[in-house]
Amino acid sequence: DSKVYKWDDASSTFLEMQSFPTKGAYDWAAFSIDGIQHLAVANWFDDTSHNIDSKIYRWNDASSTFLEMQTIPTKGAVGLTAFSMNGIPHLAVANHFDGGSYNIESKVYQWHHVAHTFLEIQSIPTVGAFDFTAFSMDGTQHLAVANLFDGSSHNVDSKVYKWDDHKFLEIQSIPTKGARNWAAFSMNGIEHLAVANHLENP
Repeated sequence: DSKVYKWDDASSTFLEMQSFPTKGAYDWAAFSIDGIQHLAVANWFDDTSHNIDSKIYRWNDASSTFLEMQTIPTKGAVGLTAFSMNGIPHLAVANHFDGGSYNIESKVYQWHHVAHTFLEIQSIPTVGAFDFTAFSMDGTQHLAVANLFDGSSHNVDSKVYKWDDHKFLEIQSIPTKGARNWAAFSMNGIEHLAVANHLENP
């Protein structure tokens, strides 16, 4: 199980608040929709398959707990990135491995206010994807994906995508070595990207 802890002023410590049944969990994303706290967990492997559901939870005041509100089919999910675009919540899921291949598709989901659920809006071809980083440049949403491994080599390109009205389009391919994470930051008004290269070939 994975856990959520809440700060307790009386003891000046974080106390366990809730336990969640997870399956080889790799990552959490925390975000708010309509002022209500949500959590999403990336499930990696259930001891049998990597093709398992990841989960989204919504805070419920009545029960004072997070309740499961949606399952998302994932393939060895290791990264979740929540971001807002045009005032609408989105969730990018880095699918790493489906049990047979690292060359699989990762997904971008958009919140649908009427259906009260996340709906898939795009599949992005990835190579052992480990993480998405979301950032805005010149008022336009971008995503950078860290590609870790293609099944034989860690020397694979990672990608940068730019939103183009209805989907993310690749704008740059960057040579990386077992990339696990990107960090986007602005310095002197200019956007920067830092990549964490984890491992060279093999």
